[in-house]
Amino acid sequence: MLNRLNHKGLTLIECMMSLLLIGIVVAGSTSFYLYANNYLKSATNKRIAMEMASAKMEQIKNVAYANLANETATSVIINGAITGSQTVTVSDVDDDANGTNDYKKVEVAIAWNQPGVTGSQQVVLDTLIAP
Repeated sequence: MLNRLNHKGLTLIECMMSLLLIGIVVAGSTSFYLYANNYLKSATNKRIAMEMASAKMEQIKNVAYANLANETATSVIINGAITGSQTVTVSDVDDDANGTNDYKKVEVAIAWNQPGVTGSQQVVLDTLIAP
C-alpha cells in the first residue's frame, strides 16, 4: 500500500492557485505600467508645450508696444506627432478707469488632444506689457 503522508510534490489545485496569484500580480503590474507610461507622455507633452509658449512669449516681448496685436490660431506640432493650436491674445488694460489704456495683457495658449487622455490639454502663459 502506498504511503500518502510521505508523498512529495504539488497537486493540480496548488499549481492552479499559484498561477492565479501570479496572474493577478502581473495584471496589476501591467495596469500600473500603462497608467505611468500615459502620465509620463502627458507630462512630457505639457513641458514641451510650455517651452513653446515661453519661446513665443519671448518673441512677443521683442515686438514694439504699438505693434502688439492678436494672432489667429496657428497649428503647432508637439513632440513630433501631436498636432495642436497656438493662440496669442492681446487685450488693452485700463486699471485706473481714466479712459486710457495703461498697458496690454498678452496671453499665449497652446492646446492639444492627448491620445489616451479624456479632454483637451492646454497650457497658458500671460504677461503684462507696459509702453
